[in-house]
Amino acid sequence: MKFLTWPVVAGAALGIVAPLLTYNGNPGNMGFCAACFLRDTAGSLGLHHAAPLQYLRPELIGLVLGALISAFLSKEFKPRGGSAPLARISLGFFAMLGALIFLGCPWRAYLRLGGGDLTAIAGIVGLFAGVLGGGCPGKQLVNIGEGNNDSALFVLGMLLGAAAAHNFGFAAAPTGVPTFTPYVLLAGFVVCLYIAFTNKSEA
Repeated sequence: MKFLTWPVVAGAALGIVAPLLTYNGNPGNMGFCAACFLRDTAGSLGLHHAAPLQYLRPELIGLVLGALISAFLSKEFKPRGGSAPLARISLGFFAMLGALIFLGCPWRAYLRLGGGDLTAIAGIVGLFAGVLGGGCPGKQLVNIGEGNNDSALFVLGMLLGAAAAHNFGFAAAPTGVPTFTPYVLLAGFVVCLYIAFTNKSEA
């Protein structure tokens, strides 16, 4: 059956693994979130000092290694990159700020929606504005495993974004969004639009 394609199998696997991770200790409203895991990893590297969020996530290591092994087995591993490094880092930086304001990456948003959290709809709508960076944090991690250096720069930007979000108090909290966070988010939109209009591919 055409329905049983690899993307469908991978999506189903993620939907099964996320509750299992929650059952084994991950926060109940997280499950599997590439952005949150990168935030925790940034803390483990000493980039921010939010005490509960300092943990080198083994899920990220497994994701990149799995992509690497898969790429080698399918002969799709191909080192590449080198385009607009500052733009890639900037996009990753503001992507992480957005994720920490709206509480998660695309995977987590859909997992929350699947769990009945209708507030995830707002985050999913916002994802349509996030295609500029070439995909969600999870996809960037997979791309690293396939040899994409541009994705490595994007993830570097996300680590720096996580550091800024927690060191300067921009990340959202259960009590709400900090006062200056909307202005930072607006600045991010401006930067993304600038990059979009100044880095257009030539036909």
